Amino acid sequence: MASPFVWRAATGGYFCRVLRHNNLVPDPLDAWLSVFPVALGETAREALAASPDPSSAVAGLGRLVAEAPSESFGSLSPADIARLSVLLGSGPAPVRSLVRAGRDWPELFAYTREKNPGRDGLRKVFALHTAEAGEGLKRDLRRMADRELFRIGARDLYGEATLAETLDAVTALADVAIATAVEVERAALAAGQGGGPVKPDGEPVGFVVMGLGKLGGGELNYSSDVDLVYMYETDHVADGSPTPREFFSKLSGSITAAVGEATADGLVFRVDLRLRPEGLNGPLVNSVENALRYYEGWGDTWERGALMKSRPVGGDTTVGDTFVNGVEPFIYRRHLDFMTVEDLRLMKAKIDAEQEVRAAGKRDVKIGRGGIREIEFVVQALQLIHGGHVPEVRCLGTREGLRRLVERELIAASDAEVLSVAYEFLRNTEHAIQVESRRQTQALPSDFAALRAMARRLGYGRGARGRCATGDAVAAFEADWGRITDSVHSVFLKFMELRPGDVGHEPDREEALAAAILEAIERDDKEAALPALEALGFSDGESAAATLVRIYRGRFRGPASPQRRRAVRSMAPSLLRAVCSSSDPEAALERLVEFLIRTGAHTSYLALLSGSPATMQLLVGLFASSPYLAAKLAGRPELIDSLVRSDAAHPQRSRDELCAALDEQRSGEDEEAVLSALRRFRTAELVRIGMGDLSGTLAPAEVHEQLTLLAEVCLEEAARAARRMVAEKTPEGWDGLELAVVGMGKLGAGEMTYGSDMDLIFVYDTPGRSFDAETHALAARWVQKIIGVLQTRTNDGVAYAVDARLRPSGNSGPLVTFLGRFVEYHQKEADLWERQAQIRSRVVFGPADLKDKIEEIVAASVYAGGLDDAGMREIATMRARVEDELADESAQRVNIKTGRGGIVDVEFMMQALQLRHGNAIPALRTRSTARAIEAAGEAGVFDRDTAERLVGHYTFLRRLEARMRLERDRPVEQMGTDPQALVPLAKRMGFAGEGAGGDLLAHYKSVTEDVRALYEKTFKVG
Repeated sequence: MASPFVWRAATGGYFCRVLRHNNLVPDPLDAWLSVFPVALGETAREALAASPDPSSAVAGLGRLVAEAPSESFGSLSPADIARLSVLLGSGPAPVRSLVRAGRDWPELFAYTREKNPGRDGLRKVFALHTAEAGEGLKRDLRRMADRELFRIGARDLYGEATLAETLDAVTALADVAIATAVEVERAALAAGQGGGPVKPDGEPVGFVVMGLGKLGGGELNYSSDVDLVYMYETDHVADGSPTPREFFSKLSGSITAAVGEATADGLVFRVDLRLRPEGLNGPLVNSVENALRYYEGWGDTWERGALMKSRPVGGDTTVGDTFVNGVEPFIYRRHLDFMTVEDLRLMKAKIDAEQEVRAAGKRDVKIGRGGIREIEFVVQALQLIHGGHVPEVRCLGTREGLRRLVERELIAASDAEVLSVAYEFLRNTEHAIQVESRRQTQALPSDFAALRAMARRLGYGRGARGRCATGDAVAAFEADWGRITDSVHSVFLKFMELRPGDVGHEPDREEALAAAILEAIERDDKEAALPALEALGFSDGESAAATLVRIYRGRFRGPASPQRRRAVRSMAPSLLRAVCSSSDPEAALERLVEFLIRTGAHTSYLALLSGSPATMQLLVGLFASSPYLAAKLAGRPELIDSLVRSDAAHPQRSRDELCAALDEQRSGEDEEAVLSALRRFRTAELVRIGMGDLSGTLAPAEVHEQLTLLAEVCLEEAARAARRMVAEKTPEGWDGLELAVVGMGKLGAGEMTYGSDMDLIFVYDTPGRSFDAETHALAARWVQKIIGVLQTRTNDGVAYAVDARLRPSGNSGPLVTFLGRFVEYHQKEADLWERQAQIRSRVVFGPADLKDKIEEIVAASVYAGGLDDAGMREIATMRARVEDELADESAQRVNIKTGRGGIVDVEFMMQALQLRHGNAIPALRTRSTARAIEAAGEAGVFDRDTAERLVGHYTFLRRLEARMRLERDRPVEQMGTDPQALVPLAKRMGFAGEGAGGDLLAHYKSVTEDVRALYEKTFKVG
């Protein structure tokens, strides 16, 4: 049978309990207890049962017995056994330290009887036991830190150390470890570089490690990070001396590794360097002068709070004191300014946000409601407010700060007593959580057994720390927890002049989350921002955090000014709320920030946006909803002014108003000025129309009308300007030359959409004269210049792309057609598809007489001949080819334009009916598809219900097309069939709720099936 000394905690499992119950194996606890003197066996059994977690204590004893000789237990007294049981039942960390000591565990255990040696005592011990720099130093620091933390934690668990003693002991350990690392590593580095940098007087340049946060305040816990800032005395050195920045950067890296790098022996303390000037983007080490210059010019309120607890913890304390004295005017201002109060309220919002995000669903000793953070905030805020004119309240620690505030009657004694008692309770609770495994956590255990063990580590149910030795430990702890956290939160709210439920003062959820995000961004801690970003709806929080850093920094890598930070804070809630409602929050945020960066992202501009809710709403709404419009705005902040000035109640503009707006853009009549003005004008108007579309102030039909009118005005300007430009070089031959520009497709039908090309045909005439080559060449130059004015790419992009392939003979024909040839072609040569295309043709520029002639020719060509069954079949065949070659539909996607039951089904169907019946029914001779449907219903080609239904279907499909174009910044026909991915688009189409995407897809399928059924009935196919 195996030796009882090899039993492990697994023997406490169910299977082993059954075996022991049947006397098949011995109880290992009996064997383990046999290592104690016989007279103390039962004492040990009772002590284990009275430990914080008896089952863990038994398992821990088994581990210790397996690693240590039995005689090492023989000299233990009853009091020693009680203490040992407490340690064994307090989690894996204390047990691990004892087991790691092996046969020397009694010596380590005996060390727990010792009181704090103090900094001087620790320095002597460390000086005797630390090796050379590098790996030897890391090893020795970690082993001594483990030994010291074991002693501190043990005395805390025994209830023999006060909170003040525990906090001071942990802080002293960090101080001495850091100071030792500075001394050893600097000596080694200097030895390798000829002594290191020296001042002109020959003295070494001083170097200091400043401790901030809980380290600076002397209130470290077992698992705290140490917030460090490295500084050196001066950059002014003797000739030939090593560069201070380079030397001390290497030294700082070595110190960080010596204290904070994880090795096989663990670490001393985690090192956090994010509180240094400029955070992680700043240099690792600064001169005192540079650091002070940074805080004077760029420091923010949260940095004032961090620096309140700064003190030298290693290196040259004189250098540290110089910094502390120099930074005091930044921390403690003689006059309380309004922005400090506002910043304090923002700090309060950050606390709320941490509770909202990080402490959601759990009780957190630090950031939860009524937790340590609320106590620290009250004390810190009062010190910031009053410290400028009441120097006595300036101090490092929270407890000392409370005491001084009471002395100066700056906080009510009763409130201070509440916070003081709570602080001790909460910090002890924090230690009871962390001592188990030395993990960086402040969350109360959610498991009942773990919560019970934690409560017993605090003394509940076992008589330590003055707690009751009997009763329900969890119930007693819960009663104290509820009472104390409620009282803290009450003081906290009172201090902020708030009351529970006072919604008027409490920031909303988005504001709180935005505050938490910006808190992390300010500290260059993007990882800490991820929970809040994900809570807002960002799927890629890391990308979003990186984007927000860009707007904080602007074009530069340096620190953001306080003014800039305030502007970003002010706009952040609206900005984040808007982009998170878009189909792709990360992309929407990226586009908005890119716009602000490209405009220069000046602080004054950000402040303007922050101070103008209407402008901010317009801007973030546009960038969240429409990449297409966002691209138009990129680099053009002046367009925002026109948006703000526009009358939202009257979003439509007449032709005269558009022409006047275009005149305002002109800065000259040379070609460059014309091209620039035309593009700026079109962009501004596209944004105006798009905003009216997105806001719902423009109906879908009105959007098409406005876009068509915009295109006409641009075309007219291009035609007139082009003639002027050509005439400057060719002044002769213009007499009698008339040009008509015929709009086809969406332009001709008055149904232009975002990003539509201009489908154009150019026809010229010389009334009373026949064709001549010179006039034709002149007309061709005019047309070429028109196209150039419209589609030449400049820094402002293009006005419109021009497609002239619908002209007589297509690409093989001349770009511009003489009227006589145009007549001949349509009388003798035009194909059916050309007749079909001419249904939507319209002269959009040219003299009235030429316009009338062309439209008369077109009407005769389109409608005079009617359409027989063979023609119907030909159109159906063309439609089938379009679907087969272009639609590319599958189970994963549909094509709203060329796919089954899509826009082209409606248009081909109506154009075939117009060709077939237009000669007999004049009302059908319309360029608008929707009006053609209505006319067909009135004329009996369709019954009225069918016509009404088809108009609704067509309107839905065209609106869907426009929404997809606005959302995706490119011509879009394909729509995916994943309901979840369709939710944002569906909401923009008016569908609501979590099932909006599925509802949109179902409606789309219903519409397209009905359209296809009507199409097949019309063509009698299928």
